[in-house]
Amino acid sequence: MALIARRITILLLDLSLLAFSQPTRAAQAEEGRGEFVAGELIVGIKPGTSLNALRLPENAALKRTSHQLARLNAVLLSVPPGEEQKLAAELRHTAGVQFAEPNYLVRPDLIPNDPRWGQQYGPLHIQAPQAWDITTGSSSVIVAVIDSGMDAGHPEFSGRILPGYDFIEQDATPQDGCGHGTHVAGILAAEGNNATGIAGLTWGAHLMPVRALGDYCVGTVLAVAEGIVWAVERGARILNLSIGTPFPSSLLENSTYYAYTHGAALFAAAGNSGTNSIIYPARYSWVMAVGATDSGDLRASFSNTGPELDLMAPGKDILSTTPLGPFYYEIYGVTREYGILSGTSMATPHAAGAAALLASLPQFDTPDKIYQALTQTALDLEAPGRDDNTGYGLIQTYAALNFIPTIVPTPTPIPPVISYDLLKSTTCSNLLQYQWRDATPGSQVPIFGNDAYASLSLPFPFTFGGVSYTSVTVSANGYLTFGGAGGVADNFLIPGIAQPNQFIAPFWDDLNPQPGNVYQRTLGSAPNRQFVVEWRDVPTVASPTSQLTFEAVLFETSHNILLQYHTMQGSDADGRSATIGVECADGTAAREYAYNQPGAVKNGLALLFVPYSSGLPPSLNCQVYTRQADQNGGLFTAPPFCVEIPAGALQHAATLEIRPLSEAPPMPSDWLDLQHAAEITLSLSPPPPLSPWPEAYVCYHYTAEDLIRAGGYPQNLFLAIYEPATRKWQSLATIAQPAQGTILARAPHFSIYGVATYARPGRLPVTGAPLSPGLILLLVLLGTIAVGGTAWLHGRRRS
Repeated sequence: MALIARRITILLLDLSLLAFSQPTRAAQAEEGRGEFVAGELIVGIKPGTSLNALRLPENAALKRTSHQLARLNAVLLSVPPGEEQKLAAELRHTAGVQFAEPNYLVRPDLIPNDPRWGQQYGPLHIQAPQAWDITTGSSSVIVAVIDSGMDAGHPEFSGRILPGYDFIEQDATPQDGCGHGTHVAGILAAEGNNATGIAGLTWGAHLMPVRALGDYCVGTVLAVAEGIVWAVERGARILNLSIGTPFPSSLLENSTYYAYTHGAALFAAAGNSGTNSIIYPARYSWVMAVGATDSGDLRASFSNTGPELDLMAPGKDILSTTPLGPFYYEIYGVTREYGILSGTSMATPHAAGAAALLASLPQFDTPDKIYQALTQTALDLEAPGRDDNTGYGLIQTYAALNFIPTIVPTPTPIPPVISYDLLKSTTCSNLLQYQWRDATPGSQVPIFGNDAYASLSLPFPFTFGGVSYTSVTVSANGYLTFGGAGGVADNFLIPGIAQPNQFIAPFWDDLNPQPGNVYQRTLGSAPNRQFVVEWRDVPTVASPTSQLTFEAVLFETSHNILLQYHTMQGSDADGRSATIGVECADGTAAREYAYNQPGAVKNGLALLFVPYSSGLPPSLNCQVYTRQADQNGGLFTAPPFCVEIPAGALQHAATLEIRPLSEAPPMPSDWLDLQHAAEITLSLSPPPPLSPWPEAYVCYHYTAEDLIRAGGYPQNLFLAIYEPATRKWQSLATIAQPAQGTILARAPHFSIYGVATYARPGRLPVTGAPLSPGLILLLVLLGTIAVGGTAWLHGRRRS
């Protein structure tokens, strides 16, 4: 996969996650003939969504948790076998769900062969002997082999194996029962110059065995992802992934990106089907995809090709270490202690071993510098420059060690200069009102059918995310993109790694427009023209009888973006399966209005996205409290609400917004709604998924009127949070602070907050404290005054 300095983002999450229950060996062998583990689904959760609020199908249940995957905010569900794909599709349209996918199986990428070659050719062909004159590796470099484990008793690894972990048996003994992991480790790091056996690429690096494949050489993406996070948290700088799957996995994508952004260089097998399709995780742009060559430096016939291929290394008939005791690959004639195997699995540790040598030198202190050195010094094997058959070419380790890196990558994306503020007609009517722009007098956009798209020339240059564009692609699926993929149906949380990028999404869902459903029109005259794209009476694929009419408007001078909703009819027309917002900066930044949120849109709603580069956002003019928060935390007040963030709770800078609401969803009938509500949001930069939801508290300054309605005691007031996923209010454990005149509750996440007490007098006071005689007299007096005042007012009106 072509290299370096790719601008990518994270769509990772931050919640508890569930670990994987390993099947028996017999079951593993049976499952090895399928594509995924029967009865399991992996589900990613949107940051800030409570697990308790997540609506699961009746026949789905949560399984165990693990610390490592909590970093990725995914959960493992148990579901009835045979219903995995059906329930995954259902969950993808559930509020608060980021992704849902089967627990795909992963396998090693090798081709077993009978031993017939007793000498190593691999190190010679990638300049290892010359490289060893510069360095044989450093003990400060940790290489994680995420595979089937290792035989710790093999003499080639004596004194250099660090404590590992077994994500198959869930213990600290990652013993290799397959044989694959030990073979890979020998290519990478068998002891050299010891008059025994073979020599690996790096003799000084420490090895960290992580077992993610069982004794029958089959594992799952869940175990691999756990292993990746576990290894990176313990200092692994090089990750060898001689495994793969043809199926894209959000969990695998997220875990490898987590490793990359935490300073680890990743090398993965390109695949052994001989097809033009690189497998995962090698296919991801931040992972080096390694293909295999033979002893003549020709591409091995089994080695996959494709535009994501980066490097080639010896992979055919490779002699390396094998377990000393019984192991699965013995059925293929592979011998104990040392044996011969072929595959891109064998090519990958040649590349990872070379990377470990580079990592021992100070100038190669980031993954991108290692990637650049290996690709820019590789030996061209076919067409000049990079090609899909052999990537950049065959690794040349000595030349790479002498390469001077010319890049200074950043480990995490830098927030863009341009940000987007969001104004809603429902909360900012003084600045924004719904006013439909009819585009049907214009011309039809030729997109007919599911996943269709068309490119249009813009009537004026439009600046989006700080970049000027003269054309835009209109997608049938309810979004506009500037250079991204136009036919993507499955929406996701933004910002996101996957395509599309650089887009405006008025209603990104799986839509199915027919001729006469999509129009374009230009209104006004320069320099105040408006370009309108309208989706009219468009049905969704899931609900063919639905009719959705909405539009996106681009403004010439201000470069504002207006999204409006005219008539939204149908069961899925309210946003419950749609992404609404804008994403820019190659997917590193976004302003999201809603993701799979029931009730997010309604007829007559207008949303305005306003770009700004400095100063205060425009929303301050519509009574929105906006403040910047950092690691110091603090108390942020927007009367009558306030937010308290303890020092150290935030790992990164954040933007806090408190937006007073004139109306909020109705509360339960046994509550007395005090008619005070606010929408509170916290936007982290970089966005959350890599850190847990920060500790935060919401507080409310109560009034004398609030106390009267609560029976005279602040203890009878409580804060409540509205859960969009369930469309219900949830009361929070609330503490009264009479000295400050506030009530306080911990925020499980930020959403709409309201204040209530109990409607039935019998439930007051909730503390059990009796009303004092003086307070009773005061309440009676206030009531008498209120009644008398009302009678006087009525009398005035009659006169």
